[in-house]
Amino acid sequence: MTGKYLSDAQAEIVKNQLGRPSEAPSAEYISGLAGLVDGFVRANKTADLDYEECLKAVNANLATFRSILHYPAPAQSLISLASLSSLFSLLFLVGVVNEDYMKQMSASLMPGGSGSLPSA
Repeated sequence: MTGKYLSDAQAEIVKNQLGRPSEAPSAEYISGLAGLVDGFVRANKTADLDYEECLKAVNANLATFRSILHYPAPAQSLISLASLSSLFSLLFLVGVVNEDYMKQMSASLMPGGSGSLPSA
């Protein structure tokens, strides 16, 4: 293991599944990537509280995303963004994507996005 949660080879496998940032996400896409990461983390026995909380956020947003058509159109884009945000937070936590990738995602997903990440 070279990362805290995933090996370099496992991180590369997940990274190869990402697709292009401009592609519209689907519930299957988000669920598939989160499931792949979770399978590796469980196999490696590296889950901790930070990981569990991040995964919980992905699953909560995914539950809302699956019923997106029940929401008015203006809310649908925010629900989609929340789902992607939680997924990429998970991918960042486990080392699949880095800060540069996150800046690229931020700039491509948010109109007029500067690509800068908020600081804690």
